Amino acid sequence: MKFSTWTIIRNKIRHMKGQDWLIVILIGMLILIVAIPSGSGSKIGKQDTKETSDEKNGKTDGSLEDNEREYAAQLEKKLENILEKMEGVGNVDVMITLKDEGETVLDKDVSSNSESYQENTVIFDSGNQNSPYVTKETAPQIEGVVVVAEGGKNAAVQSSIMDAVTALFGVEAHKIKVVPMQNVE
Repeated sequence: MKFSTWTIIRNKIRHMKGQDWLIVILIGMLILIVAIPSGSGSKIGKQDTKETSDEKNGKTDGSLEDNEREYAAQLEKKLENILEKMEGVGNVDVMITLKDEGETVLDKDVSSNSESYQENTVIFDSGNQNSPYVTKETAPQIEGVVVVAEGGKNAAVQSSIMDAVTALFGVEAHKIKVVPMQNVE
């Protein structure tokens, strides 16, 4: 009696035990992990974004942190100027912390077929300088705000300051702290 290969395989599968199934599943997962692309294209896109931001601002390593500090300092100064004009607030000091560094999205030329996927950054030629085509830029998100105000003891003033900060920056109320300024004499 001659058995075909499929008949032999079918019989072996029927008589497999739990351990055998576990080994088959693990081998299948290993094959899937090896077969799935590594996704290095998206990492390259992020590197392009950071390099572009640095190039655009004409700065080198560490400049991203400097840009964040500069952005936060500008917001702090503007907020101090506005709050000091409000009734009952008096002198203020403001500290703003940032959640992220913002985002620069570059235009990508995408080409793909059944075997490969390729992304290339679109370059804009402006005379003697080539630069990437930016489709969207977002400002850094604000994590929290602390306001030290002369009128910070007054609950109505605290509420007004919190309302103003929430309206300006969209920061949730629990991430805003208003405290009275220490009397320096």
